[in-house]
Amino acid sequence: MIRIADYDHSAGLAHGIEDGKNFIIVKNFALSDENESLYRDHCLYLSQSQERDDFDMFVASPWFGDKIGRRGAGNFDLSDLNICFEIISKNLPDYILIAVPQPAITYLQIEKTITETYEGIPTNDLIISKIKEMGYTSQYFTIDPVSYRLPQHKITGFYFFAKNEIFDKPIKLPHTTYDKEESASWRWLQIMENKVMNFHDPDFSKKDVCAMIAQGSNAKRSPGTSVTKGYQRLRADHPAPRLAADFYRVSSSGPSIHPIFDRPLTIREGALLSGIPETYIWDPKMKKTAVAKQIMQSTSPIIGDKIRMGLLKAIG
Repeated sequence: MIRIADYDHSAGLAHGIEDGKNFIIVKNFALSDENESLYRDHCLYLSQSQERDDFDMFVASPWFGDKIGRRGAGNFDLSDLNICFEIISKNLPDYILIAVPQPAITYLQIEKTITETYEGIPTNDLIISKIKEMGYTSQYFTIDPVSYRLPQHKITGFYFFAKNEIFDKPIKLPHTTYDKEESASWRWLQIMENKVMNFHDPDFSKKDVCAMIAQGSNAKRSPGTSVTKGYQRLRADHPAPRLAADFYRVSSSGPSIHPIFDRPLTIREGALLSGIPETYIWDPKMKKTAVAKQIMQSTSPIIGDKIRMGLLKAIG
């Protein structure tokens, strides 16, 4: 039995790995008192200030900010990552799995000028440099959810570490199959039609502008709109791109307009596109902005399940 400590933003990576037999979540490092409610289904609701139980594996999806685009670690919000380093250094678990969004993968470097790569990532990568110093062997791989028929291109890099003395073999993921029809955003969004669930409150405040924008287009390329950028509509027959942290409103941050209706996505629809099951319910006391941030950063539990299959072969 591998006991997992989870540091995550939503029902995601660790929840997909957990199977109750080979892997079980025994501890959650909540990011805040508000996030504590995310883990009400598990036996422990522990914040960092409380006594810590032993665990064998640390799984994390740290927050790096919602606007990532410049090279160098100094351009990121590293507060979450530094907490992860602190947890790892104090507990030294046998295994570590850290998920990083694709826009940060090639830019998370200690120095801006070094571009040499090892297994596809910079040799001076901050995460690898820090954790290798603690006595771990590393593996790095990426996953695009559409490879497992999910409705969103959300490429994520995964850093897997095992203590030097126990590292046996790398994780090998199950075979991937992309199916354009099954990964189409509208096929998934239809699940939410006519359903009213928490945070399911459509915003029709910019309905007239939304109506002018065709699928796959944005306001700048749409005649008749007074908006010069952003306001992009999803395509019904394609997977959605990575969503911004404010996808629940029409904005210039990224694609947010529903492919069929003249409004932005709801929180629940954004979660569904990110691979979070429709059965997952957030605490109604949580703010919409906090839930949207978790959805943006989270890794689908479906992806976690695929990684679990690879972990079973790699570490038994």
